[in-house]
Amino acid sequence: MGIHVMVGLKPAYTYQQARDFSEIVARLVVARIPDMCTIERNKAARNGKVYIDYLQLGHGKTIAAPFTVRLIRRTGLLADSDGRVEARPRSESFTIKNMPLRMAKMKTDPFLGAITDQQSLEPSLKLLSEKYSAAGIG
Repeated sequence: MGIHVMVGLKPAYTYQQARDFSEIVARLVVARIPDMCTIERNKAARNGKVYIDYLQLGHGKTIAAPFTVRLIRRTGLLADSDGRVEARPRSESFTIKNMPLRMAKMKTDPFLGAITDQQSLEPSLKLLSEKYSAAGIG
């Protein structure tokens, strides 16, 4: 299981800066909730934890498009970027049949902010540095 988090950045950053920032956030999340999250790439070694994939950030890498319906073993279909996160999605929660109605009820596209609300990294860096140190990372 995974969650795609999209953050639109101002076009002032290099790929390496964005990737490094993503890695810091990923490692902090894993340090804060190690029983739930991991950055372990080997699926067999994840032990059911949510995979935080900061390495997926990059030119030519694939992402799940908003409202993508994907087959998830034993849970039916899961829709990305729908604004809700369920701890254990039920098969009837997100289906190809009910997605058009769910989408019609939305007032705005939940992915739009990743395009229109471009962020600067600097305001977060000091806070992340403090949290990173407090978590005993690095």
